[in-house]
Amino acid sequence: MAGEVRSCRRWRSVIRAWMVTVLLIVSGAVSCGMERGQQSAVSHAKRGTFSLSSDVQREVRRFEAVYRKYAAHPAARPFKHFNDAFRRVRTSYVEPMDDGLLIDAAIKGVQALKGDIGTMDSRTVVEAGLVNMLASLDPYSGYLDAEAFRESRIQNSGQFGGLGIEITLEDRVVRVVAPIEGTPAEGVGLMPGDAITHVDGQDIRGKGLMKAVSLMRGIPGSTVTITVVRGADAAFDVRIIRDIIRVRSVHWRTEGSVGYIRITRFTERVESGIVRAMNGIRSDLGDDLEGVVLDLRNNPGGLLDQSLILADAFLDRGRIVSIKGRGGHDERVH
Repeated sequence: MAGEVRSCRRWRSVIRAWMVTVLLIVSGAVSCGMERGQQSAVSHAKRGTFSLSSDVQREVRRFEAVYRKYAAHPAARPFKHFNDAFRRVRTSYVEPMDDGLLIDAAIKGVQALKGDIGTMDSRTVVEAGLVNMLASLDPYSGYLDAEAFRESRIQNSGQFGGLGIEITLEDRVVRVVAPIEGTPAEGVGLMPGDAITHVDGQDIRGKGLMKAVSLMRGIPGSTVTITVVRGADAAFDVRIIRDIIRVRSVHWRTEGSVGYIRITRFTERVESGIVRAMNGIRSDLGDDLEGVVLDLRNNPGGLLDQSLILADAFLDRGRIVSIKGRGGHDERVH
């Protein structure tokens, strides 16, 4: 498959002074929390073949009819791509979903393109259906085509060109989780909770997170105008100059005899950052160190292996997290 199907749920983090309790964040605003080695395997359906019931086949044929109606050249391969992804959702999503509702969402995604009948690229038709079908599952599931998947890898690397905001999807609206410290987004005063409706005049409502990310990314030094809605206030435009965004994932300091560590997101740099932070705190406080406060507020998630490393740094024994497929299959324990 050329793209990736993601299906994951967000967990929250509970932080208390003197005692650190970490409920691992296994999904993020734009990058699902998976081990990096597993990401390439997510796009493949389960091994083996299985037949669909006549009722399910009838639902799939409903989308096929729409596909053949809108695509200029409705080739078999793009439709097989849709069929594989649909089967993946049916077998692997955390809970059973209504087949008819999934297909309804896919059809609405195609219709939202407002393209002329028989004129559209077949891949565009299929991907519009998949984007809307996956978005209908929950705010943290989404479809990534090959380009969007590369974007997610770039973001998790901890360095990329853009604005410097963490975003999430709430009721199909892109919202700011938090501006990244020291970035253009923070400089222009973007705030948590701000809704972003347009990028350079293009309406992104209902288009998914990856579309928003791709429009806001760009060459450092170039400008982009985003339309923001803040609370009940009228929408307003913000002009931002893109820059190289270097995400400092780990910040630390000492206050009295206590160390303070803030994790802004789980990028590839968390492991080295937590080592530097703990070494610095121990160097500053020595035997006077009484405890550490671990701050994960507004952390949108990221790479699961990095969150495991963080938890392991503060735990002596026991299971950190287990991952189970639907019905208890494919369990992985860390």
